[in-house]
Amino acid sequence: MRIEETRLSDGSKAYATSGTPADSFLLGMYKILKQPPNLVVSGINLGPNLGIDDFLNSGTLGAAIEAAIHGVPAVAVSYCKKQIIDREADKKGISLQELELTARVAAKVVKLVLEKGMPEGMDILSINVPEKADSKKVKVTTLSYVGYRDIYSKETEGYGIAQWRLADYNDADLRTDVHAVKEQNCIAITPVKIKLQHNTKALESMMKKFWQNDD
Repeated sequence: MRIEETRLSDGSKAYATSGTPADSFLLGMYKILKQPPNLVVSGINLGPNLGIDDFLNSGTLGAAIEAAIHGVPAVAVSYCKKQIIDREADKKGISLQELELTARVAAKVVKLVLEKGMPEGMDILSINVPEKADSKKVKVTTLSYVGYRDIYSKETEGYGIAQWRLADYNDADLRTDVHAVKEQNCIAITPVKIKLQHNTKALESMMKKFWQNDD
């Protein structure tokens, strides 16, 4: 993986890497910075990051998850275009003007976290901004745990994801990020804690019975 140094228009130093977003965080953490960053902002992702499937599969969220693992608060930002039929062309067609509100929302959240700290019990804030959103319609949501439908279509040499549509996300739960963005056209801000649950007592009980009955 390569690291390239550049300068932004305001003269500040920046770096680009050839790795994934998660790689970029780790390279920044261990190869570029002399100390951990105060905050990681990942995105703006051109497309939704809604629900558990997106959370676990997204490169944008991957960087945020790596940051949280290393004790760095993280904000992931996504622009929820309603549909992406031609992935490359549709993403190239998104203008800076379309992303302006998403950037403003992200900046407000980042400023709040830097000034006040991440709210207790949270590692990541995932922001999803729908197309033509109202900046005053903001909702704190939970992560949807409804998985993907069959999103694969037959291609010449196998299967691929031909298109990506907001309409294909399903969750009737009014509290979720999917419902807020898809049904209410609200900006969804979802707090996530990455610590997984471990019911060791249940497993120990099962294993004990298994070994006792094993000849």
